[in-house]
Amino acid sequence: MGFFSWLLVVVADLLLFVWSSFLLWLSNIFIVPFRNVEMLWILVPVYLGMVLSEIFQEKHGTSMGNAISNSVVVFWGGIDFLRITVNSVLRNGFVLFDTVKLAIALAIIAYGIIILVAGLMAKTAIKRYARIRVVSYCIIIFAPIYYSVGTLNWSYLFGAALFFPIFYGFMELFDKFLPDPAAFRLDNEAAIGGKDRFDSDTSYSRTNEPFPQQSSL
Repeated sequence: MGFFSWLLVVVADLLLFVWSSFLLWLSNIFIVPFRNVEMLWILVPVYLGMVLSEIFQEKHGTSMGNAISNSVVVFWGGIDFLRITVNSVLRNGFVLFDTVKLAIALAIIAYGIIILVAGLMAKTAIKRYARIRVVSYCIIIFAPIYYSVGTLNWSYLFGAALFFPIFYGFMELFDKFLPDPAAFRLDNEAAIGGKDRFDSDTSYSRTNEPFPQQSSL
């Protein structure tokens, strides 16, 4: 077999792997959740919370308060994953795959704690990595392996990482083309009006701020 023939085979195998990973990724998001009714108890609130937050709170970005609140989503999801894994070990004994599941669950819990702590420290960087679409994706994409309707392998992990920008971009387009709801406009107008009144208050001095501004990460 010549070099170009070998290269063609490698490229074909790579494209096939990417395509199969993409199909698996789509299945994990849109099809697999309906194979286990119990899994819907955690995914339905996650999906609904994400959509409503995108429409009414994070349509044009998130705030520090929203980002801190989002830590609860990922933290509780990680706790649920940890609960399922521990119960499985107690019932069926420990297997090597449980190590991976425990590691993912603990990483998700740590992610939630990092968001919460960074928010309490007023680190503005959390507005980038703690948006509702990001924390929700962590729960949505890994839930199938904990509810025994998905098999964790390299294709699974590859798809979860590589195609996350597609998920993120879809939510961005969703926000862009959806008209601003009346409640969102009213909140923005109230916030802008409050800022104008605040800035025009000559009796206010920044030296009286109870909490000094913190630098971002």
